[in-house]
Amino acid sequence: MFHKKGFIIALCLFALLVIAIPLMAQDGTDTTTDTTAEEGEFVVVSGEVSFNEDGDIIVDGFIIAPAGAFIPATLNEGDMVTVTGVALNEDTIQALSLEIDEEGMDEEPEMTPEPEMTPEPEMTPEPEMTPEPDDSFGEQQGFYCRTPDAEHPAGSRIAEEFGVDYATVMEAFCNGFGFGEIARALAVSATADLDFQSLLDARSSGQGWGQILRDAGVSPQDIRGVRGHQPWNDEDGDRPGHGNGNGHGNGNGGGNGNGNGNGNGRGNGGGNGGGNGNGNGGGNGGGNGGGNGRGNK
Repeated sequence: MFHKKGFIIALCLFALLVIAIPLMAQDGTDTTTDTTAEEGEFVVVSGEVSFNEDGDIIVDGFIIAPAGAFIPATLNEGDMVTVTGVALNEDTIQALSLEIDEEGMDEEPEMTPEPEMTPEPEMTPEPEMTPEPDDSFGEQQGFYCRTPDAEHPAGSRIAEEFGVDYATVMEAFCNGFGFGEIARALAVSATADLDFQSLLDARSSGQGWGQILRDAGVSPQDIRGVRGHQPWNDEDGDRPGHGNGNGHGNGNGGGNGNGNGNGNGRGNGGGNGGGNGNGNGGGNGGGNGGGNGRGNK
């Protein structure tokens, strides 16, 4: 009888374990990057360039089909790029645009200056003609910026994807923003109900995407409209610390001092009963504060 009861208990424990394992797996946080997409889906991915055995260009696990959007020969292994495009299948993106992140690239060596020539006397310049106003977008003078009637395929697709005017997208592009950045800003704007131009201004001022989302109280997992690894999944190097400091001071000689530190890590304590207590609270970037107090007779 005893053996039978023990067998039943062991069987029940085994059944509970079988049920618990998949539930625990479901509760775990998935930190992997989704490297699949549905056919026709709009995709923005960032990452290092690599090449597989067949010579295909790989970015963030996706095969990148140039489709005339860029010249493959200009890319090198390890280049950081952002690709905007449309999924041809679950692992291949037809590029609409490819932008190379030039930050951190090796600077070209300085050339030895040539000896200066004796300048020839300058000619009096002819008066310049006043340029006729045009309808171009922004400050850049690329073909699509000075020819509004010729729609850029990436700009057109982004406008369609996020339901904004093509002119809005191209104005941002022709003012120096890449299509990847524009798509991210529109995705964040749609998710968090934030002003699109304000997001671009924040990026221009040097704020990282991670900081922008934290200030807005938005989780990266909530952003919809862009797929693949995004910069807001990384730790921003410019993230400031947020600290809350609490200082507690104890005065000797009959006095008790209490110090309270605020968020900038300063605490002041006063002692009663003949003792003076000084409390100092320090706040660090992780939000931890430590306080020390001393009392004097």
